[in-house]
Amino acid sequence: ISVFGFAAAESADQRAVDPACPRTRLDAAGRESVGGCVEKLRSRKKSEGTGTDFPSAIRQGVHELSSGTDPSVPRVLFLLTDGEMDVTGSPQYGDPAHREAEGKRQLELELKNAAA
Repeated sequence: ISVFGFAAAESADQRAVDPACPRTRLDAAGRESVGGCVEKLRSRKKSEGTGTDFPSAIRQGVHELSSGTDPSVPRVLFLLTDGEMDVTGSPQYGDPAHREAEGKRQLELELKNAAA
């Protein structure tokens, strides 16, 4: 298991995804370790980027699930969110007038990539 928090990168000095727990085997020691590091998850302050960047979260999760892992082991990406993508403040999605559409486009691409 790996655990990440995510919001949105709304300036050059921010990132959308915050690693909370590195990849950990869920044996007895791993469960205890994950229980402790999950406490690092928190709501972001406005100055840290508070949007909801699904494409970046899915991209990071798929990367974590597919890098250096055994492909014969089932992989699950569990995304806990309020259900509303908001990349309107994220410059990497282009011109402000088109960010929502670009976010949806990238989300579709990341979901296709995740299913592959």
